Amino acid sequence: MTVPENVLTTHQRVIQSCVLYNIVPRSIARAWEPQHLLWKGKLIVDELLHLDGSNQSTMMQPSLYRFRFVSDKEDGVDKEDINSDERLFCETQVISNLKELHTVLQRREKWYQIAMLCEGQHRHQIALELQIKDAYQMQLFEDIILRIRDEYEIFQEMYDGY
Repeated sequence: MTVPENVLTTHQRVIQSCVLYNIVPRSIARAWEPQHLLWKGKLIVDELLHLDGSNQSTMMQPSLYRFRFVSDKEDGVDKEDINSDERLFCETQVISNLKELHTVLQRREKWYQIAMLCEGQHRHQIALELQIKDAYQMQLFEDIILRIRDEYEIFQEMYDGY
């Protein structure tokens, strides 16, 4: 999935030691359901900027964000993009405000529930469990989320319900 032409990636932050597990919906879960490791690799937090040709409008909009989950390609397995050393597993929708951030990312006990965007006509989202296995990497991720949340809260206060 790609972002529109008028959106520029300004920063990328990489969080190592990430894993994604399935989440069994409570409505269909029996007493105990096993979890399955779906992916492990790194999380890339893309900071995006919407360009519309006006310097003033970019200053009056918060950054956009997207979480991408990538892993290293394996020789002889991956053939799709020979220009990249990474394989995209999944990504979130582009986040543009506090409400969307809360929809995409929710803190749980020792992990995060993250809504992944599914390919297809209806663009459904599926909830997965994100665990960051390294304490230092987890702190980096939490700092990034705090900064994003603060940015959106400031814009919400400044522009009354942005």
